[in-house]
Amino acid sequence: MDSAGSSGRTRQLEVRGARLAFTDDGAGSVVLNAHGLTSSRANNRRMGLPDFGATVGRSHRVISYDARGHGESAGTDAPDDYTWAALAQDLLALADVLSPDAPVSVIGS
Repeated sequence: MDSAGSSGRTRQLEVRGARLAFTDDGAGSVVLNAHGLTSSRANNRRMGLPDFGATVGRSHRVISYDARGHGESAGTDAPDDYTWAALAQDLLALADVLSPDAPVSVIGS
């Protein structure tokens, strides 16, 4: 996977045994945008929550992703894959791949 943005096109990345869906907007330092528990990127749009790609994306690379088992991301049958610690491991794995040489910021609604 390259490090350049993809203009909002949904992409997928294999993370700890599940394919996580994400969009990649803007350029610059990476900001991961996480949705709320039991929600998704699509649900945030339907609810009219802030479009960080349109604001933060002016000066940063905004990665909005669907957590494991949410939205367009695949899930697993293992309950332990959905603990807060496991979901945090997914977020950190995304950060490691999408910004391997620089720190990231994380935002959400």
